[in-house]
Amino acid sequence: EGPLAAKTYTIPYVAGLLCAPDYATAYANPAWIQDGWVEGINSCDLFARVKDAGGNPLACLCRTDPGKYLYVRHPIGNLLSNGSVRLAGDIHPPSQWSGSSRNISLHLGTDRFMSLLDADREEYYRYQTCLLGFRSANGTDTSFSFFAYQGNGDGSAGTMVSGTAPVDTSHWYRFVATLDLAANTYTAAVHDMGADQPTLNTPDSAAPVETFGGATFRFRMDLTNATSGISVLGLSTYGVSGGDTGDTNINLTARFDNLTLDHTPSGAPS
Repeated sequence: EGPLAAKTYTIPYVAGLLCAPDYATAYANPAWIQDGWVEGINSCDLFARVKDAGGNPLACLCRTDPGKYLYVRHPIGNLLSNGSVRLAGDIHPPSQWSGSSRNISLHLGTDRFMSLLDADREEYYRYQTCLLGFRSANGTDTSFSFFAYQGNGDGSAGTMVSGTAPVDTSHWYRFVATLDLAANTYTAAVHDMGADQPTLNTPDSAAPVETFGGATFRFRMDLTNATSGISVLGLSTYGVSGGDTGDTNINLTARFDNLTLDHTPSGAPS
């Protein structure tokens, strides 16, 4: 089949909960599901909220207790199994980490969280293709680096590859990943968007401050008959705080905005 006509959807996000705050009852109250977002079924402990500053909403992942984590997912609506995919998203790092493990991630994959058992917490992450964002490379509360996950294709192991560029915790950064679904590889670039919250139409910076990838930069889980294809966009974080509403100190929260996903099927024009 040929490519589908491009469509743009404007979703009226409103300040408040992005999705139900209880992973066990993610679909119980439709009023708590904005644009299809739901918590991951993995004992999520943070709150996903929509914050709005001057008419420019953003997703805020936060909690009073900084030793917690959260994964929220959004069904793409299509199963992407061939061609190429471009994923872009703006992320603002917190000003300080806290907790035993620290990361903020933007990812694509197959949603395999079908169990409530603690032993299956990592099941979703195993089936990721693209996983990138910020992490603490040396375990300190104030050390930040960009990262992209270098997988081995079978989901059993891999490496969170840390970048070398400095991170300004007062800035927004745009992560752009280009996935080759036939080769099961991807590349990624990070653009410094400055201190002001960007809009969807804010252009990328002239040159990225960090890049990842290459011919051998593999997915964590290759697209096979078992995984079918990419079906879910996910956001996650561990080690942030800022208060349960994000109002105590929004600079301690994980913030996301301007998420875009473009798919070019095999054989279609670039």
